[in-house]
Amino acid sequence: MNNKRTIFITGATGLVGSYLLKTLLLNGHKVYALARNRGSKSAEKRILEILRFWDEKISIEKLRIVEGDIAKEALDLDEKTRKLLKNEIEEIFHAAAITDLNQPMAKMKKVNVEGTKNVLGLAKEFSKIVKINHISTAYIYGDYNGLFKENDLDVGQKLNTNYEETKFRAEQLAEEYRKKGLWVDIYRPSIVVGDSKNGKTFQFKHIYQFINLCKLEIFDTLPILDAYVSLEPVDLLAEAIYTISINIKDKNRNYHPFPKKLIPVENIIDIASELLNFKKPKIVSLGDFKIKGLTASQRALLKNSILSVKLKKTLDSNYTNAILNKLNFSFPDVDNGLIAKMLKYFVSVGKQNRVRNEINF
Repeated sequence: MNNKRTIFITGATGLVGSYLLKTLLLNGHKVYALARNRGSKSAEKRILEILRFWDEKISIEKLRIVEGDIAKEALDLDEKTRKLLKNEIEEIFHAAAITDLNQPMAKMKKVNVEGTKNVLGLAKEFSKIVKINHISTAYIYGDYNGLFKENDLDVGQKLNTNYEETKFRAEQLAEEYRKKGLWVDIYRPSIVVGDSKNGKTFQFKHIYQFINLCKLEIFDTLPILDAYVSLEPVDLLAEAIYTISINIKDKNRNYHPFPKKLIPVENIIDIASELLNFKKPKIVSLGDFKIKGLTASQRALLKNSILSVKLKKTLDSNYTNAILNKLNFSFPDVDNGLIAKMLKYFVSVGKQNRVRNEINF
């Protein structure tokens, strides 16, 4: 395969998609990036702003911005644009998704499931297409208690959130299109945090939201005694995905591009309580957690936090990490220093009164 391929990317204004876009441009690829107009901001302005957030000096010479919407048939592209993409695109990175845990199912299905189907359907029209890289999530394992490996998908698990449900269905679609002749590789990130060098990010979801929840000090106890997560900085995730994509020729594989070492959530709260100056809640097991004693507001907050995900030691990434090691890439251990770096950036942004779920790119 030509190592300087022409690439089409969705989700270029999201956290993972925007860093992937940066990575592709820095590696000399011509990239067509899909985005919607949003409010008073054009698709072009949104993408350029987010690229400059990551790198003010990045060259955009090979960037082409395409206005469209994955939730609409054929991505709402006009005939001229579809013809152009059909004759140029060699590879797709599909990163567009709603990543909140429990937005209304109809809304999430429209983007995460039907949007994926629209992208895969359009890819069937492309004459030069080599493969599609679909960005999923490791947490489609739901409540499965066994070791969840790269080749696993439907293991009889119950899915806990609308996010898990819709990303699971999207992977089922990818399986269908593999049978139709498309080369679809699937990447399942874990919990994505800021840049490994400085903690920088524009999106404060999931683990950040949970830390904010702890900071409110409205829970005397929390059931995280046996809760583990895999944290991965967005820059290392993008590099891992790109490294596999550019080098591996095995078709229709699933990858778990995250560190092998899982981290106790309690460790993160220990560091956060010191940096953000809040009282650490008493840590208990799920069995000892008195759900009946919670108020309706407390229940709602927990339902929309990462505690609605089963944070167990069930994720396995040995296969993917072995491949990455052969390609001279390895994830560093996410130690206390890296967690502190992530949290210090979180605190610095908060002091500027700019903490929100997502900066309005």
